[in-house]
Amino acid sequence: MVRLAVVGCRDLSEIEAAMSRLKGGVIAAVVDEDKRTAHDSAIALGASAARSIDDLLDSHGDDVDAVFVRSDPGARARLIKKTAEAGKHVMAAPPLGLSAPEAQEAVAACEASGVRLMVANPSRHMPREQLIKESLDDGRLGSPGLLRVHRWAAAGECGAHGLSLADLVGEIDLSHWLFGARAATIYGVGRRLGNPTGDRPDFVQLHLGFPGGGMALIDYAATLPPGDGYTSVSLIGSGGGVHGDDAHNVNLAYRGGLPAATRTGYGCGHGLALLQEFVDSIQEDREPDNTGRDGLAAIMVAEAARESMASGRAARLTENRYEPV
Repeated sequence: MVRLAVVGCRDLSEIEAAMSRLKGGVIAAVVDEDKRTAHDSAIALGASAARSIDDLLDSHGDDVDAVFVRSDPGARARLIKKTAEAGKHVMAAPPLGLSAPEAQEAVAACEASGVRLMVANPSRHMPREQLIKESLDDGRLGSPGLLRVHRWAAAGECGAHGLSLADLVGEIDLSHWLFGARAATIYGVGRRLGNPTGDRPDFVQLHLGFPGGGMALIDYAATLPPGDGYTSVSLIGSGGGVHGDDAHNVNLAYRGGLPAATRTGYGCGHGLALLQEFVDSIQEDREPDNTGRDGLAAIMVAEAARESMASGRAARLTENRYEPV
């Protein structure tokens, strides 16, 4: 049984719902700086409570095998390193840090300690993305050609300053996963369409080119009126296409003839899948499906895209870094 600790207790509803179905794992401890939040979460999950990662490792270290780091991105790399140095496996929400060097240090700490590091990107485990990946893997779509990802959110959802690196890495990682490779060329465009005094764009469009001629087009807008946002993912391959969106929880698969609609209820399934993959990778002594190196690659692309937006120039992968072209 893998004993998990959760660091960062804001909105644990998905984790709470998933625990009754998780095989081989249990939440043994929770950590939050707010004492009341930690206490309430501990009661809900039947776990012990700690105020900090140091408190957790000092007071409950022998009761924990792995840690899920969900806290503020600014502290994430430091917490990953501290957890790894204590010999605990780590799952962390993306991004792994606020920069590629921070993420590199976190990845290196886990590798040096011989512990697993998994990036908890929910996009890889949503039903629509799973349908696309399965259709690619079994050959029904042929080779991926064009991926289109929309993510449109209400104004202010990304914060007053606009979109950050943390808002972009999930879709970048999804693109890498579906193409099975890291983006080779990058071009980014950003605009401030809402509050003109913000220091970051609230609309971003990324063009990612992949080896073999495939392309991903990602747009993220945080400019909608208050209310529900909208996401969609479409992929056209050499043998067919798939489209999925969250408008009515319907995925459309095109394999010749009439399209087939697959209705899905998202629920807590993607959260359960993330936790189950993490637990299984520890028990089976293997790399998880989304490694620290994957998380680092997504941050490097996001940083190159940010530079492209500022300079108006594309970037190309040369050895292990992106250079302007």
